[in-house]
Amino acid sequence: MIAEDQKLDFKGRPEEKSFLYEIVSNKRNGVDVDKFDYLSRDSLYLGIKNTFDFHRFLQFARVCEVDGRKTICTRDIEEDNMYDLFYIRHRLHKRAYQHRVNKVIEHMIAEAFLKADGHIQIEGSGGRMFTLSTANEDMEAYTKLTDNVFEEILKSSHPELQEAREILQNIISRKIHKFVGERKVPIEDWKSQITGWKEKLAQPLPDEEENNLKPEDFEILVINMDYGMKDKNPVEHMHFYSKKEPDVAKLMSPENVRTNY
Repeated sequence: MIAEDQKLDFKGRPEEKSFLYEIVSNKRNGVDVDKFDYLSRDSLYLGIKNTFDFHRFLQFARVCEVDGRKTICTRDIEEDNMYDLFYIRHRLHKRAYQHRVNKVIEHMIAEAFLKADGHIQIEGSGGRMFTLSTANEDMEAYTKLTDNVFEEILKSSHPELQEAREILQNIISRKIHKFVGERKVPIEDWKSQITGWKEKLAQPLPDEEENNLKPEDFEILVINMDYGMKDKNPVEHMHFYSKKEPDVAKLMSPENVRTNY
């Protein structure tokens, strides 16, 4: 039987071909060619060693039936290789994707787009007009929502886009928001503490009598670091087959862990 939370809404393919949906975007465990692509490319250009060998994964990939549904599996000897996949993902998130400078610039771009929203009109299907925040409601309008929006705001002379333009100009000239510090907190606690953190940050330093800072002058960005499945181990959600039983795939539970002699 297929668990209720694993049932997928298949469109265009019958359920016996459900494994095809795991190739590009694997909702079961996150092992897919999209990840192979961007991890290989980004680690190369960032100079970070990538120990995951996707060629080996493809060599040993096999479709097996698990709980009444066909899924993509790999050999049990590939367990370490799969751990390497999620390790390099975590490392790239820590070193690049979630790097503090990257997150600050990402926040500033979002801030500029929010200020520009409503002042930029995008034509969609049937001549309907959409804003930046509503363009996703129409496929034709959405395809026009490219990086060109950044340049359009930056080069615009319209007074209503002045605030957004100034933010983007600050990004170009590297006048970005200053990083104050970071701390680790339990996931369940951060929402209730944000207001208090901003008030503390706005207080004068020990050698200051006063300052002009206000709590609203600070922005707290929350970054969640995991291995792709929040608090779960993605490798434990993969199915492996053995050389002796190539058509029988199992989760890598403690009783199934291979032993080297």
